[in-house]
Amino acid sequence: MPLQPRTTPTPDPTPRSMRMTLSRRRLLVGGGALAGAGLLAACGASDSAGDPSASATTSGTPSPSITSSDRSDTDPAVAFSNWPFYIDTAEDGGTSTLQDFEAETGIAVEYIEDINDNEEFWAKVSPQLEMGQPIDRDIIVVTDDYARRFIRAGWAEPIDPANVPNKANLIASLQNREWDPDRTWTLPWQNGIVGFGVNNDAAGGKVTSFEQLLGDDFTGKVSISSEMSDTMIFFLLLQGSDPQDFTDDEFQQALAAFQAAFDRGQFRKVTGNDYAGDLVDGNVAAAIGYSGDVFQLNLENPAVEFVVPQEGGGYFSDVMVIPAGAEHHRNAERLMDYYYDPLVAAKLAAWVQYLTPVQGAQEAMAEVDPEQVENPAIFPSEAELASAHPFMALNPDTELDYIRAYQRVILS
Repeated sequence: MPLQPRTTPTPDPTPRSMRMTLSRRRLLVGGGALAGAGLLAACGASDSAGDPSASATTSGTPSPSITSSDRSDTDPAVAFSNWPFYIDTAEDGGTSTLQDFEAETGIAVEYIEDINDNEEFWAKVSPQLEMGQPIDRDIIVVTDDYARRFIRAGWAEPIDPANVPNKANLIASLQNREWDPDRTWTLPWQNGIVGFGVNNDAAGGKVTSFEQLLGDDFTGKVSISSEMSDTMIFFLLLQGSDPQDFTDDEFQQALAAFQAAFDRGQFRKVTGNDYAGDLVDGNVAAAIGYSGDVFQLNLENPAVEFVVPQEGGGYFSDVMVIPAGAEHHRNAERLMDYYYDPLVAAKLAAWVQYLTPVQGAQEAMAEVDPEQVENPAIFPSEAELASAHPFMALNPDTELDYIRAYQRVILS
């Protein structure tokens, strides 16, 4: 099925109008509909997951069945799909980064907030791509493990570094990935740490470890993620395994521990993007959560804080991909280059409250918002980063097996 026709250059008018009058922290918790509408940029897998290995058959060669037809020279436009509330908006009479880009380049941006869940988006676009049809998007933002799927399937177009000179500003630790050497296919949009949002009032005090959350005092008071990796990383760490390099036996041991905790009623909810309201209201004492959003929730309720347990936490990266068949490839590259300007990156990070991937953004933050130069949500310390672990890259068959095993537990 094709994606719905693009009929407007702006997202849904209701959340857009609310964003013009409310701060981001109000949007995170202000009303059940918004709190559950995919506000978390880290995103979990849907229970109705499609087959993650369905098209993982190639190693990154653009599909010959999808014709690339770049109209950038004659059509100054770009279609950009992203997560809700993952970009700055104009405030106090100023302009947004997108508005500045349009004014600077003359390229009209159709910004579409239609990615609420990685698996849901994959299931929506993969049938169209399998049929050799473009998806009417020039940039999409997905979490890195889903970017691997697009690359493996041949559904990503390579990024020409000559058109993105600011790519040189990508921080050193993100410049290479085994599945994307030299960032040929992707560029990070924002990064974050997976830990726990803890409501200290509901918890009856400070939480310092994951093991503590598995104790009797927290039975029925903890929310976990529908995303397999975001939950299982804590069980792997608890048993002393390396989340970036573990064996199948280690995963099965961690899964057995998770099954036992689930069966005894340790967890109140399995959530994707809708834990924020329960956490702020104290309906749960702790929830697997994502750094930027929980830092914002603290502004709504000071009892809520972001905790990376002493065992460690997770690390995620949401990346920009040019999908196969993009009609405005070079315009997409110009947009990527623009967001890798340190001043632009600082303005974006000041609003979204996630880790910026752009070197020089911290220095530029002094001009954008001096109070945020030392903000740990955007610029964590080396020690904080060292405690956050990416989940091991899995081959397609293993990835599918692990997701299915995890879902058998949470759906039981």
